Amino acid sequence: MIRCFQWSTGELNAEQMGPGIRLSLISLGHARDETVALEQYQRLFLHVFKLLSRPDTKRLTKDDLVAQLSLPTLNDDDRLLLTTLTNLVRELENRVSVLEEGLAETNATMQQIQNKVAAVMGGLDMKSMVDFVVAHPILEPPLLVSQLSRRVDVVKQLSNQLRQCTWLAIYGGAGLGKTQLAILLTRYFGNCLAWVRFRDLNPNQSYARLVKTYEILAGCMSLLWLS
Repeated sequence: MIRCFQWSTGELNAEQMGPGIRLSLISLGHARDETVALEQYQRLFLHVFKLLSRPDTKRLTKDDLVAQLSLPTLNDDDRLLLTTLTNLVRELENRVSVLEEGLAETNATMQQIQNKVAAVMGGLDMKSMVDFVVAHPILEPPLLVSQLSRRVDVVKQLSNQLRQCTWLAIYGGAGLGKTQLAILLTRYFGNCLAWVRFRDLNPNQSYARLVKTYEILAGCMSLLWLS
């Protein structure tokens, strides 16, 4: 039984991606200094943002890169859009920071409770383990967002890969749509038995949830056989 695992793609994280792209623009000769590289990066960012906002097929080519790098600095409308997006991202980051701080405080409180219970049970020469998890986990997939790209080609590609293996990892940075893509994939097959949530669980809690999910699925299968 796998209790815990992790992997890395070796790619830059979100905080490093912007500076890394600007350094690449300079090293490849597209920009002569950091100021020009920043302007080019902003234009490329807006180009990708507008492209992703379109309902049709999204595609980036080398010709697009050359064309965008040859354009002048941003006009007033583009600068206003960039400022709006920057402010929205900053606001979201602040909200996430508040949530993370609250979660850290909650986890610390839970750990204190765990330690106190362990101390009391230890004095009684008894073993204890307190897991703050839902006794009956929710196994239904999350809902799709309202404004959604169906990503038909990607879903078909992943479905073909999944038919040739027993599991498939969808990885990427935060907010890139991994969960929504996984939901689309389950709807494509139409037979998602369980959507197991492990977020914010420690290894012991994750193991307990996985065992509980197996028990629920085994019970469902038994009922199907009996019926």
